[in-house]
Amino acid sequence: MFRKIGIIIILISIIVINTNQVMANSINSNTIADITVSGNEVIKVQTILEQVSTSIGEEISNEKLKADMQAIYNLGYFNNIEVLFKNYAGGIQIIFKVDETPVISNVVIKGNQEVSNDKLKELLTVKSGQILNFNQLNKDRDSINQYYYEQGFVLARVIDIEMEEDQLNIIVDEGRLNKIIINPEDNTKDYVIRRQLSMEEEEPFNINDVKKDISKIQSLKYFEEIKPEFEQVPNDPQAIDVKLNLNKPINGRTVFGVKDSAEGSVVGNIMLEKHNILGRGQKLTLNFEGGSDVTDYSLNFSDPWVFESQTSFNINLFNQMTEETTNISNIGGLDDIGGSNRVERDVKEKGGNIQFGRKLAENIRGYLNLHYDKTKEGEAPYQDTRSIAVTTIRDLRDNYLHPRSGSRQEFKIEKAGFNGDNDFLKSHLDLRNYYKAGEKGSWALRMKLGASDGELPSYKKYKLKPGLLDGVRGYDSSHYGGTDGFKGDSIFLTSIEYRRDLYKAVRGVLFTDVGRTFEDNEFSLNDLNYSVGAGIRFFVPVLGAELGFDYGYAPEGDDGHKDEFTFKVGTSF
Repeated sequence: MFRKIGIIIILISIIVINTNQVMANSINSNTIADITVSGNEVIKVQTILEQVSTSIGEEISNEKLKADMQAIYNLGYFNNIEVLFKNYAGGIQIIFKVDETPVISNVVIKGNQEVSNDKLKELLTVKSGQILNFNQLNKDRDSINQYYYEQGFVLARVIDIEMEEDQLNIIVDEGRLNKIIINPEDNTKDYVIRRQLSMEEEEPFNINDVKKDISKIQSLKYFEEIKPEFEQVPNDPQAIDVKLNLNKPINGRTVFGVKDSAEGSVVGNIMLEKHNILGRGQKLTLNFEGGSDVTDYSLNFSDPWVFESQTSFNINLFNQMTEETTNISNIGGLDDIGGSNRVERDVKEKGGNIQFGRKLAENIRGYLNLHYDKTKEGEAPYQDTRSIAVTTIRDLRDNYLHPRSGSRQEFKIEKAGFNGDNDFLKSHLDLRNYYKAGEKGSWALRMKLGASDGELPSYKKYKLKPGLLDGVRGYDSSHYGGTDGFKGDSIFLTSIEYRRDLYKAVRGVLFTDVGRTFEDNEFSLNDLNYSVGAGIRFFVPVLGAELGFDYGYAPEGDDGHKDEFTFKVGTSF
């Protein structure tokens, strides 16, 4: 606005130059005898004359005077510049008459909602009490636009600057999300997706909200592919429509299998999983194993949004048998591997749990879990465990399936008792951080600390086992369960992974794991189990998860038990 006015004034002043030049031609001499400035109050004469190339003793040149006017104007302090001519000491006196911009009494920013006035004023070099400078003002406008862009407000910009007497008004338009269009390829209800979104219609548009919301939708595992489209609103350059194309629905999966049971007989396995039932976001999973000597099952139903609120609900019923390796001696250690102190016992467990979850704050959810099971080990009688657990999770990862930046913190505490056979307190803290490393790489770091109070039954103890989330990859199965440092009342575990995209849905991994369990919560950094290794990950869309193969080497493992291949579904962490 100011720059355009200034240019018009300069053009008018050039006409004045030409007119005055005619007047100057009527004077006996066109020799310049003096050059001076008038109209200035704040800007020094010397500052202005330093921009002038015309010199005393020269003949008047229209071209040089035009260039001098432009140079003075480029200082940024003047609304108007004129050149006047006057007889002076047998020659001509040239007078650059300037009209200074006002001294700013106040700076007011209007139209901003997402960025505070204080923050925007920090970006300004023009200040109250100073003379207005157009050049600084243009840079300040660019600084505001750039800051908004860096914060994700890609439509935001300064749309006008005006002077109201001596008050400077800067008007900002932060851009607007006009409409969100949900376009699924299946019958998913509109509200199932909208309730995951942080972006809102008729609010300032932020591209980071789009990325975050796509990650949330991906975590639902309803669709293999999510493609956003951005459409400009006709006749409104500051508004945009966002269309979310939800392609390749993942409706569920069915898996059949056959394996040997602990007793040596053949066991058939079937898993039925249905995602997004009737497009309402609910999920049902049935696992069943059956044979001549075993009948295991688990049935899980979850609804991410019950009671028309942000409360999730999950119920799980199970009846299953696992094989547990236990050291019956008070002395563990690697020397016991394969020795008579280690026995394998069947652990039979049946029961269920109910879990409620709710958003506590932005990126933070809390969970309440009510658990009951009847469990027996070997020939021992069944024991009841009744517990209540509270979990909080703060999740700032950029992507739930393939995080490359951000963090996740989880704290869980479980209290068992309530007239059951087992009475204990168990808690853990799980910290994860992710850092980008170039265009295709990232670092992933994890640390877990767990402790307990009271007598933990064997099947409730902390375990290090690569097939689980908690594991030191590389130690083979002969260590698990009975070896000191792999099963205990408390745990310390840390892992570092370097992950790199290799080809489309394939990633390579380098890792190191360090961890140990402890008895009686006697933490120590001595005799830690550690390993190094490499792996590869394949993302399988039909599963909505990764398949991973890792090879780990444990230098401190027993001879013949120092390395192992591990297979898992899902990321390590």
